[in-house]
Amino acid sequence: MLKNIVSQSLIKNKNNFKYLNLKQNHKYLFSKSININTEKKKLGLAGCGIIGGGIASNYLKAGYEMTCYSRTRSKVEKLAELTYKDENGNEKPVKLNIVDTVKEVALNSDIIMSCVGFPSDVEQIALSDDGIINNLKSGSIYIDHTTSSPSLAKEIYNVGKSKNIHVIDAPVSGGDIGARTGNLVIFLGGDDNVISTLNPLFDIIGKNYKRFGNAGSGQYCKMANQIVIASSMIGVVEGMLYAEKAGLEVDQVIDLLSGGAASSFSLTAYGPRILKDDYEPGFFIEHFCKDLRISLESAKEMGLNNLPGLELASKLYHSLIDNNMGSKGTQALMIAIRNLNNNN
Repeated sequence: MLKNIVSQSLIKNKNNFKYLNLKQNHKYLFSKSININTEKKKLGLAGCGIIGGGIASNYLKAGYEMTCYSRTRSKVEKLAELTYKDENGNEKPVKLNIVDTVKEVALNSDIIMSCVGFPSDVEQIALSDDGIINNLKSGSIYIDHTTSSPSLAKEIYNVGKSKNIHVIDAPVSGGDIGARTGNLVIFLGGDDNVISTLNPLFDIIGKNYKRFGNAGSGQYCKMANQIVIASSMIGVVEGMLYAEKAGLEVDQVIDLLSGGAASSFSLTAYGPRILKDDYEPGFFIEHFCKDLRISLESAKEMGLNNLPGLELASKLYHSLIDNNMGSKGTQALMIAIRNLNNNN
C-alpha cells in the first residue's frame, strides 16, 4: 500500500553572459580554437521522445537538415510530416533523414544531440563501438540533452577530448510544453569556446540558457532544478487537496495563487491538468525518479547526507512506480497524496 511505503533564472539576455563577448546580431560565431558556421552544419539527434521530438521539430522547422534515430521509429516518422518556410516564404517538406542506428546518425552529422532516458542509455549510445564518439568526424560536436549523471558527463567529455570531439552536457527543463514551443531552459557544461559558437542553435530551442562551468556543470545545475521541483510539486498537490477539502473552487485558487508568491511552473502548468485528472506525461515519473536518485547520490558524494525534502519526494514518487504508474506524468503525485489521506 502507498501509505505503508511512504511512511518509511536564468537569463538568456546575452548582455549578462560572462563568457560571451559577441555582437548582438550574429549568424556566425567564432573563437580562437573553433570556427563553426552553425547554419551550414548537418544536425543529428538520437532519441525523439517527448523532449527530443520537440527539439528536433524546432530545428527542422527552422530549415536545418537533420538525421534522426529513435528506438520507436514511428516517433521519428511523425517529424517527416512537418514543413518549413524557405528564404522566399515558400512552404517545403522538412529536410529529415530517418536512420536505423545511432552510428548512422553520427556518420551523417557535424553536430549531434542525444535525448534519451537513463544514464545507461547515454553510456551505450555515446561510448559503445557503434556509438557517437567512435563514429563522429574529428572536430565534431556532441551535445547531450539527457538529464544524466555529472560523473558520466565528465567521462564522456574526456573520451571525446582524446578523439578531438567536443562534448557538451546540456540537460533541459520545461517539459513537453517547453520542448514543443522552443522555450526550454538549457543548463550547459563544457568548454567555453565551444558553447559560445552554439548560441544560434540554442536560440531555436531555448528561452533561457547559461554555461555553468566545465564538463558536468550542466548536470549539476539540472539536479538543483530537480530538487527544487521535487519539493514544490509536493506543495502544489498538498495545497490543491487542502483547498478542495475546505470547499474552495480549486481552479480559482490556482488562478489567484499564480499571481502571487506561491506561483510556480508546477502550479500553473500542472495544476489545471490535475483538476481534469489528466496524468498523461509531460515528464515521466520513472525518469523523474531517476533524476532524484542521481541527485541523492551526487549530494552524498559532496557530503550532503540530509536533504529531507528530496528524500520525501523520492519516496512518494517511488511509491507510484511500485503501483505501476511510472509512465504517468509527475503531476500524478496527487494520487499518492490522496491515497495517504484515504481520499480517493
